[in-house]
Amino acid sequence: MQRMASKVIAIAALALVALALFATTAEATSRYKFFTKAVTYRQAHFHCRKLRMRLAVPRSPEENQKLLSHLQDRHAFNSYGAWLGVTRQGTGATENLWEDGYFQEISKSVLNFGPGEPNNRGGYEECVVFLPPKGKWNDIHCDHKRAFICQRGHY
Repeated sequence: MQRMASKVIAIAALALVALALFATTAEATSRYKFFTKAVTYRQAHFHCRKLRMRLAVPRSPEENQKLLSHLQDRHAFNSYGAWLGVTRQGTGATENLWEDGYFQEISKSVLNFGPGEPNNRGGYEECVVFLPPKGKWNDIHCDHKRAFICQRGHY
């Protein structure tokens, strides 16, 4: 009996460790879930999908500001920023592919790139991060590791 109890405790401990990979680093609101664990864009994308969510895409200046406020209130990301659900396609600032796979041009009123961005430095900056302290966007290489934000809705 004692041996079985030890096995149950060991299995429970493993399950908690697996859950801790993401669950302990997440903050949630009704619409967003914030993850401080730094992962690649692809890893963030798939993690959001497993939750039946998507990487966040602010669709208005007000939504961008609201997202920034949520992040700052929770200290949910550091100076390296957090992945957004936008990847660059082409060289222009408005030529983008939404994370969910629908080709849509992002309205210029929604774009919030910092000065001189997107710049596609080195020719391979295709993913977009949300940067503190002002919520500006920046294009970086997709293999960098960053925090990320999952979002419900807007499919």
